[in-house]
Amino acid sequence: MATAKEQSAPLVARIKELEEERDSLKSQAEEATASAKATAGQLGAEQSEHQLTKVALTEVTKAAEASRVEALAWKSKAKGKFC
Repeated sequence: MATAKEQSAPLVARIKELEEERDSLKSQAEEATASAKATAGQLGAEQSEHQLTKVALTEVTKAAEASRVEALAWKSKAKGKFC
């Protein structure tokens, strides 16, 4: 008849395998979490940069439109003086 120690040896080995697998999966999960956080940070930075670009583009567009209107006014004045 097998002793309790002999009978439990396969179970102990299996428990050790499962613990190693758990540790490996935990490590992979931690790496994936760190990667996701880095990606989220990068996305946040890119979104901020995009928003700043949008604001700058809006300001430049307004300035260009104001300049166009001013140029048309000068053109109109010039036509009035020389016609």
